Amino acid sequence: MEILLILLALILFAGILPLIVPFFIPHIIDKKNSSLNSNLKSKSKLEYLAKTSLILLAVGIFLESILGLTGMFQGVTNKVITFVLFNGFNLSFKIDSLSAFFTFIISLVSLLSLIFSYDYFFKHASSSSSSSSSYIVRSINYFLYSVLTVSMLLVVWANDIFTFIFSWELMGLSSYYLIIYYHQKEETKKGGLYYFIFNHVGSIILIFVFCYFYSLTGVLSFDGIAQIKTLSSVSPEIIEGMFLLMCLAFAMKAGVFPLHVWLPYAHPVAPAHVSALLSGVVIKMGLYGIIRVYLLIGTEYFSAKVGGIILFVGIICALMGGIYTLAQNNIKRLLAYCSVENVGIILMALGMGMLSFSLNNKLIATLAFAGALLHIFNHALFKSLLFLATGAIVKKFHTDSIDKLGGIIKIIPHTGVFFLIGSLAVIGVPPLNGFISEFLIYNSLFRGVAFHDFSFILAVLAILTLATLGMTSFMSFSKAFALTFLGEFRGKEIAEESKSELKSSMYYPLLILSFMCLLMGLFPLFITKLIFNVLDLSFALHALTNHDYALYVARPINYISVALLVLFIIFFLILTVRHYLYKGKVNRQTVTWDCGFEKINPRAQYSGNSFSFSMVDFLRPLILLRENYGKIKEIFAHSTTYQVDVGDLVEDKLIFKVIRFVFYLTKQGIWIEKGTIQLHIFYIAISLFLTVVGFFIFGIK
Repeated sequence: MEILLILLALILFAGILPLIVPFFIPHIIDKKNSSLNSNLKSKSKLEYLAKTSLILLAVGIFLESILGLTGMFQGVTNKVITFVLFNGFNLSFKIDSLSAFFTFIISLVSLLSLIFSYDYFFKHASSSSSSSSSYIVRSINYFLYSVLTVSMLLVVWANDIFTFIFSWELMGLSSYYLIIYYHQKEETKKGGLYYFIFNHVGSIILIFVFCYFYSLTGVLSFDGIAQIKTLSSVSPEIIEGMFLLMCLAFAMKAGVFPLHVWLPYAHPVAPAHVSALLSGVVIKMGLYGIIRVYLLIGTEYFSAKVGGIILFVGIICALMGGIYTLAQNNIKRLLAYCSVENVGIILMALGMGMLSFSLNNKLIATLAFAGALLHIFNHALFKSLLFLATGAIVKKFHTDSIDKLGGIIKIIPHTGVFFLIGSLAVIGVPPLNGFISEFLIYNSLFRGVAFHDFSFILAVLAILTLATLGMTSFMSFSKAFALTFLGEFRGKEIAEESKSELKSSMYYPLLILSFMCLLMGLFPLFITKLIFNVLDLSFALHALTNHDYALYVARPINYISVALLVLFIIFFLILTVRHYLYKGKVNRQTVTWDCGFEKINPRAQYSGNSFSFSMVDFLRPLILLRENYGKIKEIFAHSTTYQVDVGDLVEDKLIFKVIRFVFYLTKQGIWIEKGTIQLHIFYIAISLFLTVVGFFIFGIK
């Protein structure tokens, strides 16, 4: 544990290093105007300093990932480390196998996103006209990146209420400032504002419930939450209600429908490496919170209703996320709604696990929880891969609109292959990792059909939902890949500097993520064994003996992986034989026969709307479609326009109404604010008076 905290200090030190060191290096700071010197010597020192801090940051995160992976094997460490801050408030940390699991995910995604950012973000900022301002902005961004990484690690290591809330707020603030990096744009301000509001509403709910728990036990440590179930003064229904209220707060962070509204606005406006971190791990902190509180209160404490509610919410979230994914024509918004869909799938698995545990079926609970944890890991991999690949596209072509791209696989073929691997993993196509986690979830759901009453109905609905999502995901990512990478380019003429592949620091993270997606699909037994080890140590299920594990998990997965491996080998053998047969022969390459057309007009290709409009139109009651027709004013019109915009039904029918209501209330109370100092002093005096009266009435403990 001490080593982990030392590495956290290294990460923070590496993040803040470029901001403080220039003040101690001669000739870097211009003493006349207290700004950075712009001469070449000073600039080279700054570049060297920035690169050194990046290397230190990467090393610290890498070592955290190694220790996290090791912790998944070692299991629970009973040692608690506490730092005393002030009267009654401490920072307390403890790591178990579940914390180690999330530590590995956070560190892995953070490390690969950091490496990707060097050519994507670091060099771009370095080459700007104002070296002084770009250095400061870039250094602040990387400092916030290190703070976000550290705060997420502190969240999963927290061992008391104060530490958890402190880390949670630090994570929310640092991610907010990373999202609004391009703050000059209006859409960036909107995305950042949505995230800020949802994050802090969730925090308020968490603080309320934690304060209630503290009032019951008088203990800030998480051990106090575990004691609540022993209190005779608190009914199980109240504790279940408080747990569901906390799930509501965590759902705002996880982007659960209908609390997902910030996601499709925040992801498109953030830099690519930040979007990868947001979707890969930040939203997983909400899921971690649900799992952690569920374990703290006690898995045996909850009735079947709680698991049923979580399962039903997961069904709705996954289904609506899949439908809205299908309707998007912006790649980043498409990936954002896809995250909503996958969070719903994870909630379905968690709900089935809770439901099965309440019905005393530990076998199904084990399979469901294993599927949930494995899908958390898999989603972190393939969604980070897709966001980073999209960032490479945006850097090359300066757009993430599907309708302005096309045929770019001819220019960046490696990026196209990486995007294709990520797309197939999202869909759940073997031999990629998404298939394995969905296999475990399907396994638990089909066994859940043996339940009775509403549990049976929920299990059937979940199976149908998961099958439907396979279809919608296939259509969504067929559209995303085909219209982006195939066909003819739809935009203006491609700039000469864009006609090149990825830089090395952008290439290798995509290669590693693609390799991991493929490796986990071909050889899944290692990671599944790790996941079941986490379950045994953290969930204390111990439902599967070695025989049961071999029968229900290892054997079917092994059969599947061996079959897929054989097919994979056959495929490469065919490619090798083909290459050998064509070796030394002249291959004439020409365009495909085009039925007499000299060249396909890019405007004659499928657009994003036309590709999926038939399905989207069928689902019109669930999707907000705005159709704009250009009016024909002449008898022989030369052209007309037709545009379809897809809006979010929740945002339009709920969020906007809440905003209008809040504006109405603020306008009614505007008379309170007159702008005079005397009135402000009067308000302060009244507040202090009421505070003192409150202390005397309720007493000071």
